Amino acid sequence: MRTAIVTDSNSGITQAEAQKMNVFVLPMSVIIEGQAYYEGIDLLPDQFFRALTERQAVSTSQPSPGDVTALWDKVLAEYEELVYIPMSSGLSASCATAQMLAEDYEGRVFVVDNHRISISQKSSAWDAVALREAGCGAQEIQRELAEYDRKHIAEIDATILWVLHEQFGFGAQRLRTYYDAFHDRIKELVRFCRSSPF
Repeated sequence: MRTAIVTDSNSGITQAEAQKMNVFVLPMSVIIEGQAYYEGIDLLPDQFFRALTERQAVSTSQPSPGDVTALWDKVLAEYEELVYIPMSSGLSASCATAQMLAEDYEGRVFVVDNHRISISQKSSAWDAVALREAGCGAQEIQRELAEYDRKHIAEIDATILWVLHEQFGFGAQRLRTYYDAFHDRIKELVRFCRSSPF
């Protein structure tokens, strides 16, 4: 079964890199002074950073459903199924939108919500390519990437707790108090990011 890997340009994967990796990249929309541009298509990094430096009005928007499904339709004309790795659901509604859109594709589109952005999202795309090369289909790739995410979070938690215990002498009760407070702060940060106009 031919399986395609699709991500968005929040991964940092350029269109040229995508061709080398044999993946597809949905360009994200960036609005500068009211004009919409697409990353890697008609907006290059130096133009983006110049707009920021010049304090122009810059915002982003999740991809339109039409842009998402147009790319999926194009890819599915060549492939039997696809894995879509959008930016983190904690930072954008694009993942939830993609999950809803995938319902219309009768099991041919598998959306991965593994809470990644930037280089970690790019890493997920590399992992997906490796899994595909190992013979995994889209559903198995989706499941494996979700499992990687669970393991990654557990490793981060364990590392934080170990450092607090070994380096700062935190005992069990103090570790529990810190751990709970830390996760409460993370939830606040996610709520802030979701409500932020940036």
